Amino acid sequence: MRQQALDDPRANGARAPTVESRIASALADRPLAEEPMADGRRRIRKGQGCVEVHDARIAAIDPFSESVRPSPKQARPCS
Repeated sequence: MRQQALDDPRANGARAPTVESRIASALADRPLAEEPMADGRRRIRKGQGCVEVHDARIAAIDPFSESVRPSPKQARPCS
């Protein structure tokens, strides 16, 4: 009975891609490009998406805390 089920082409057809494999294929084919900008920001592009990243204001106000606990960067869509 087991061998009959393994040989049946209806049961062993092409499987639907998993969520993980779809995410991996969507991310793998596009390179990530990072462009430094004049005012210290960075522009990160991937395919059609674009994000501008810059330091948080607290990093400029209190630079001594940055050595112990770096503040998170702020990100926003490209304009």
